Amino acid sequence: MRHQLRLPSGTRRKQQLVNRALTSSTHGRAQFECENSEDEDMVKAVWNGKVIAESEDTVVVEGNHYFPRDAVNPVYLKESDMHSVCPWKGQAAYYSLDVDGKVNEDAAWYYSEPKKRAQPIKDRIAFWRGVRIEG
Repeated sequence: MRHQLRLPSGTRRKQQLVNRALTSSTHGRAQFECENSEDEDMVKAVWNGKVIAESEDTVVVEGNHYFPRDAVNPVYLKESDMHSVCPWKGQAAYYSLDVDGKVNEDAAWYYSEPKKRAQPIKDRIAFWRGVRIEG
């Protein structure tokens, strides 16, 4: 099952969303919706030729797939000191990826204690910095 949280049109590029809204909340003037997609294809995060994460249950927020923690191979994750703050999601912590001796610094992030509006991504892991999302 894939979910999407999206910003209303006008604040981000319009995204195609399907099915029924699961939750919605308001942050200032922006409305964020979480929708369930009937498309249950396997989604993979791939870097340096290895599958880092694989799941049919991702949550998509602002174009990023958030994978369940148990769908991510912990062998490739290395704790990072990096943290960032999103006004509506809260504080993110990061992992670096270490695959076959090659390191991708701060390439994965997660919200262990997200704000109320971002609860669907609690403890899910998303990727960037060259990590390819397939599916």
